Amino acid sequence: MHHAFNLTLPALAISICSLSFSQFVQAEKPPLSQNYQEPTRGFLIENGMVSGLGRVSAELYAGSGNQSSGGGIRLGLPRAELILNSRSNGNNQNDAVLKWKMPDYKPNNVTEHRVKWSAIAGISQFDQGSDDSLSFQFGAAASLEADAGLFTISPLIVHTDRNGADDTFFGLGLGAHVGVIDTMSGLFSLGAEAIITSQDDGDNMLALGVRWAYNARVNIDIIPVMLGDEDMTGIPGQVKLNIVF
Repeated sequence: MHHAFNLTLPALAISICSLSFSQFVQAEKPPLSQNYQEPTRGFLIENGMVSGLGRVSAELYAGSGNQSSGGGIRLGLPRAELILNSRSNGNNQNDAVLKWKMPDYKPNNVTEHRVKWSAIAGISQFDQGSDDSLSFQFGAAASLEADAGLFTISPLIVHTDRNGADDTFFGLGLGAHVGVIDTMSGLFSLGAEAIITSQDDGDNMLALGVRWAYNARVNIDIIPVMLGDEDMTGIPGQVKLNIVF
């Protein structure tokens, strides 16, 4: 009996150590399907959702070629969101945009999908040398989440006073983002967006890229293809960082 007791002690110690190590390893693994807090925008256009009261996020972006650095702040308000951008879309344009959440739209009683949409009003100012403009925009953005996809349409009417000449034109934003894989390092999504404009001297825009929701607070957009007034292709292209506080 004395020998059996001596043999049991080492075996019991090894079992306890193995169990503790296994629990430690499992505790160190970050959970999948985290509560990602992605910004309520795509690469180029706004989505139909608003961030919600008390949620604040800061943005930084930079790009290669002629894409300049810039940043912004997104503030969650009661049923609304205020967006302040500096040097947005890779130029010297500054924006102030208010999104106001509207009641969700349910197409029918059969589907569980709801269209989330917001009214949009904003002002933009552009100043570069002798070229300056002041613009006002009014419109909406509507988004539908279906499985791993997010699909957005955003019609806007824009009135611009550029170098003393007035112009009013229509813009239509289209976006599709699909979640591809959720890993321990975050969620990766592919996205394609376009802005179609009726402005005489404006070009349509197309953006193709990847969104990396790194964790619940950090999102990174990598946009290697951006076609428009000045085509830009390359790796990583334009990069946008969104951090939630």
